[in-house]
Amino acid sequence: AMGIAILALGIIIRVNSDLIGIVADDSWFTVAYIMIAAGVFIFLIALIGFCGARSSSKCLLGIYLIVLVAIFIVEIAGAIYGAVNRVSIENAARNKMSIEVRSRYGVTGQNVVTNGFDRLQTSFQCCGVNDVSDWKNSTWRSQISNVQINFGYAVPDSCCRNQSSNCGISPALHSSNETFYASFHTNGCYMAVRNSITNNLGIAIGMLAGFAGIQ
Repeated sequence: AMGIAILALGIIIRVNSDLIGIVADDSWFTVAYIMIAAGVFIFLIALIGFCGARSSSKCLLGIYLIVLVAIFIVEIAGAIYGAVNRVSIENAARNKMSIEVRSRYGVTGQNVVTNGFDRLQTSFQCCGVNDVSDWKNSTWRSQISNVQINFGYAVPDSCCRNQSSNCGISPALHSSNETFYASFHTNGCYMAVRNSITNNLGIAIGMLAGFAGIQ
C-alpha cells in the first residue's frame, strides 16, 4: 500500500508540474521521478516479502527484512527533515512566487509560468503573492502601461471572480473601489498556498511516521 501511495503521489506531482513549478524549484520534478521509482521499488520489495512468506524462503525473507529496516530509517529521516525545515520550505515558496509575479508572468517565452500562475489564482481564488497590489510593479503591468485604471489595480484575468477576456483591465470593473473589490479576488496567493503546503506537509509527516510504525 505504501509503494502504491508514493507512486501515486509522484505521478500527481509530475502531472501538476505547471502549478507546482510556481511555488517550487525544478528539484521538485526530480523528487517526483524519485518518488515514482521508489514506489515501484517498494512494491517489488513487498512482492518479494509475500513470495518469501508463501514459499517459506529464508533468503527472500532476509532480503525483505533488510530492505524494510532501510526503508524504516529513511522514513524517519524524511519525517524529521520535513518537520525541521517546515519554515524554510514555506519561505522558499513565497520567494519563488514573488519572482514569478514580478519578473516572469506574461513575459514572452514564459508560458509555463503564466499559465501556471493563472491556474493557481483560479484554483485558490487569490490574486498576487501578498495581495492584489503585487501586480502594480510587475513586468506584466509595464507591458500594458497605456491602460489607465481609475480605481484598484490592473490584474490578470485569472483574478476576476467571473472570468472573461480582458476583465482584469475592464474600465467597468474599475469604476469605483467598491466595484473593484467586488469584482476581483484580492487576497494573496501566498497564504492560500502556505496553508495548503502546511496542511499537506503535516499529513505527509504523519503518513511517514504512520508507515514506519506499521512496518
